[in-house]
Amino acid sequence: MKSKRKTDGYQLFRRWRWRGFDYKSDLIAHNYMRRWVLKTPWFMIRLHHILRSDDRAHFHDHPMDFTSLVLRGGYIEYQPGGISRVCRPGSIVRRQAEDLHNLELLGKSAWTILLTGPYRREWGFATDDGWIIAGDYDAWKARRAQS
Repeated sequence: MKSKRKTDGYQLFRRWRWRGFDYKSDLIAHNYMRRWVLKTPWFMIRLHHILRSDDRAHFHDHPMDFTSLVLRGGYIEYQPGGISRVCRPGSIVRRQAEDLHNLELLGKSAWTILLTGPYRREWGFATDDGWIIAGDYDAWKARRAQS
């Protein structure tokens, strides 16, 4: 008889909820990134499976400071001013929420684990029209494509 034991992260972390931990898994954007988040009262641990490169047209920032460790795959991180860095397994990246960047995958995907501070701001994209909040970015791109 097959075991009915769930192996997804929710089942594994469910018992921690009463201790102030919270867990979620989601896919953000269309085939962009799968992420698993374990929230504690003090910080978050995030596992990211990056499925495609960022749009190189605009840099983005984040809602919190973070430290990331590349586990598998890799990417090139681009920053304003022509700065770039190749990040492979074992690379550690530390960023403040306001640091702009975008990523270009070196292969089919990349896996990273992040430790983040608390949410402290909205995040978004630096565009020719100024900074655009992330939730409005896709609509802004669609309007720009039509003109």
